[in-house]
Amino acid sequence: MQKLFENQAKTFKITEHKEGNFHYLQLFLIGSIETEDYKEGFLKFLQISIDKDIVYFVFNYLELVHDPPECRAWFVAKYAPMVTKRANKDKVYVSVVESGNLFQQFAAKLITKTLQLAKYPFVVQFYKDLESAKQWLKAQQQN
Repeated sequence: MQKLFENQAKTFKITEHKEGNFHYLQLFLIGSIETEDYKEGFLKFLQISIDKDIVYFVFNYLELVHDPPECRAWFVAKYAPMVTKRANKDKVYVSVVESGNLFQQFAAKLITKTLQLAKYPFVVQFYKDLESAKQWLKAQQQN
C-alpha cells in the first residue's frame, strides 16, 4: 500500500494497492468533509486513475460522518460526466465500504441509482467491510 494523496484537513486520502496482478486505488472520506476538499480529492483521484490506467476502486466511507448535499450534486452533475469523458473506459468498478451513518448509506445508494439511470459506466457494489469489497473487485478483474 502506498499513500498517493491526503488533503490538509485529513478528510480525503488516496492509496494505491498491488496484490499480484490485482491493482486498485482506494479513497477514504473521513469525518465531516468540506465541499472544496471533496472536489479537490475527487479531481486528484480522477487524475491518478487516468495516469495509472486503473479502473478498479474501493470507496471507503467507513469513517465518513458527513458530506454536504452540494458534494453529492457536484458528483452526479459534474464529476461523473468528467470521468466518462476523460477516463474513456467502458466500465469502472467501484466497491463501496459503507459508512456507519444511515443517512450517508442512503445518500451513497441514491447517487449510485442516479448514475445507473443516466447510463454512466460505473459498476457499483456496497459492502459493510473492506475484505468483502476487495474480494468483489478482485472477482471483477478476473471476469
